[in-house]
Amino acid sequence: MTPRRSRYDDARARVDRVESVAAQETRVNARVLIEGSGESLVEIVFPVTFGEQPFGPYIGAALVAGDSAKEQFYPQATGVVVQWRTFSRGISEQDFYTGATVAIRTDGKLDQKMWVSIKFEGVALTNPVDRGAP
Repeated sequence: MTPRRSRYDDARARVDRVESVAAQETRVNARVLIEGSGESLVEIVFPVTFGEQPFGPYIGAALVAGDSAKEQFYPQATGVVVQWRTFSRGISEQDFYTGATVAIRTDGKLDQKMWVSIKFEGVALTNPVDRGAP
């Protein structure tokens, strides 16, 4: 094989890698243990890159096994994204989402322990060569 043909094959291999990028609906789940009532910041790094702002956070919670709820102090958990982790790329400077900081507020007994589940959904880009980077 001539060097010229080898360069062509190398270039073709790079193009093949670019074509392997695909977009698909993806769900990212995170879970954190919150002790007591109050406010917490949770940093979440997505294992994929979202091509648009994902929906969420969807918040759910459950008391730790053995903990119990008390009437008039039933546990609650809410959350909101206070900062997105993004980078821009391309001519259009499109934002890609790689994580989020979520403010979690829990109410209930002062000594409660609760697992808080956080879920994001959206269109993520996958590239097996670069482990999820677009």
